[in-house]
Amino acid sequence: MDARDALSHRTVELDAIMSWAIVAGFRKGENPARWKGNLAALLPKPNKVATKRNFPALSLADARRWWLSLNEREGMALTGLWPFNRMLRCSFRIAAIRSS
Repeated sequence: MDARDALSHRTVELDAIMSWAIVAGFRKGENPARWKGNLAALLPKPNKVATKRNFPALSLADARRWWLSLNEREGMALTGLWPFNRMLRCSFRIAAIRSS
């Protein structure tokens, strides 16, 4: 699910909740989460915001080179990859132990 799908899903959910609240008497007035007539006037169409793109798969032969080049980079986003890196290396070790 990409960001546009998630936003569309959340908008539909919020629209249903707000409509229920109006019918049940918890809220009065228009539904601010409704796309037609409200959000459509303020926000661009979802297909105009971003295009969906797929990234090519990483071959196993290129995995080592990719990890080494990733470790040379700097930035806060990379700190989240360290636990994944450790987990991946541990799983390789477990697989090697099981196969021997």
